[in-house]
Parts: sequence; C-alpha cells; structure tokens
Amino acid sequence: MAGELFDSYGRPVVIPVAFDDSSGLTDNFGRPLVVVNAILLSGGNLTGDLNIGANKLKTNAGMLHSEGGSGWSFKNLADTAWQTAYGYSFVTEGGAFASASGNSPLLSAQNVDDKWGSLTAQDNGVGPVEIGRMQGAADPYFRIGRDDTGMALNAVTDVLVIQGGAGTNNEATGFGAGLAFYLGNSASEVEKRGAINFELLTATNGGETSRFRFYCQSIGAPPMVGLAVGAYVTEAPVLSASMSFFMYSNVDPAIQADGVSIGAVDISPGHRTITFATEEVPVAAAAGASDVYVPVRWNGVTYKLLLHT
Repeated sequence: MAGELFDSYGRPVVIPVAFDDSSGLTDNFGRPLVVVNAILLSGGNLTGDLNIGANKLKTNAGMLHSEGGSGWSFKNLADTAWQTAYGYSFVTEGGAFASASGNSPLLSAQNVDDKWGSLTAQDNGVGPVEIGRMQGAADPYFRIGRDDTGMALNAVTDVLVIQGGAGTNNEATGFGAGLAFYLGNSASEVEKRGAINFELLTATNGGETSRFRFYCQSIGAPPMVGLAVGAYVTEAPVLSASMSFFMYSNVDPAIQADGVSIGAVDISPGHRTITFATEEVPVAAAAGASDVYVPVRWNGVTYKLLLHT
C-alpha cells in the first residue's frame, strides 16, 4: 500500500484483514485508527489473492462482477445494461460463451466495414488454423473452411462435419441428419423450401447402407423428394407424379412407382451397363434394321437398344 496505518498516537499498525474503508476502524484495544493514503501503488505488484466477494470492479465506463457464481458479467455503472467486451482472442477450455439474452449477439465481428472475426482450432502437429470466419462485406457472410496450411494437397480434407448419433441409444433404419433451407416469399413468409437429408437404409453394425435425398418445393406444397442418390430401396409415392429421380450403383431396380431411376449393374463379369427403372413399361415396336445395339436393363429385364443409321 502507498501509506501505512497509524494509531491515535502515531504508531504504525499492521491490520492483517481486508476492509472496505477506514471509517470507524479501530485496533484490538478499541482505539481509533487513521488510514493514510491507503491505495495500491501505480504499477506496483499485489501479492496474494484479491477477494472482492460480492463487490464489483469498476472503471469510468463500466464494471465487472460475478453473477451469483454462474459467471462474470460486464455491465454499465448502473448495473442495468450489458457492456461489450473487446479482445484479440478469447479461448475456452471445454466451456462456453453464453448470450445475455435470447436476442443479443453472442459473437460479433467489429462493427467496421470489411472487418472480420475468426474461429480457430489446433491442427495437431501444425498449430492453430482458421476453420470459420464472420466476414463483414456488402453482403456479410459466414465462411466455413480454411486455407491450405497443414492440409493434404492431393486428398480431400473434411472442413465441415455434421454428426448425428453416437450417444447412448442405438440408431435404426431411417435415422439421419439433414440441412434445411428456409426462404421468404412475396408475402414475406419464411418457410422451409428445400432440404438435403442423409439417412441410413440399413443400420446393422458392419452392414450399413446410406443415401442422400434432396427435397424441393413445388406449387406451395411441402418439400418433397426431387432426387435421391445412394443404395436402392422402394420409394413411397410422392405428392406429384415424376417428381422423384434416383441415381444408384450396383443395383438392378424393377418398376419404379412415381419416379425414374438410373443405375449401373454387371450383366455378366466384365460387362457393366446402365440400368433404367420407370413407371412406364416398354411398348413393342416393329422390327427395324440396325447397325449395332447396346444391352440395357429396363425394369429388371435386359433389352437390346437399337442404334439406327
């Protein structure tokens, strides 16, 4: 401390306790004490712990204090409004940042044109790398990804991982994860207009089969399957005919209700060909001359596709 404590006779006294102010301060014998310049030295060092309990650390613009043991808060001097905390880097150790209210920004880049804020993570053996960015621009955006620091330059690197499951429950057929797309319309109504789902067709451990399904909206109806890519399964009818288009590999589908599918299959070893499945069956036609033909699979039956000259 910059000064010392003296009793009423001018003798220095050491008080090994913390106190808020000197008013009414006495020694062990009840004699009044006088505090002379009892302030922290500017630039000095404080040894030991500083325990402020339920009190506050104040500046000329705001204050820092504990929120009942649930965390620290930055508020104005009147303790009525939240203040903004600025910093170059904030690090969490398995914890989280919590928004003061449901409608306030949790993370924000600086409110200056073209400024950005980034999210970084440790690339093992390399160092911290940027994996996400909040970019200020004429049309601000959130970018997921990174530069090529630490990345394999001749292979694919996952820059976005969407996970579902691996908790305490066992997943079953139909389980999956999806991305939903919401757009406004001429009445300023924001609704689900499309989706991309990735789902399990078989959930058996070691025998998993999966597929992508792309959903689009048509004439105001809820989004329906427009394209499916993956292993073959029988599809239930969709809301309008010919809305479903499926692409498969290593399958030989039969008639496709309310949809069209294209795939590939080996007719025999070394003879892979294209497969088709539609709701429409082939119609017999008069024989005609041809130069060559290509074998194709249509609704599970092999045909000769005639190529006329």
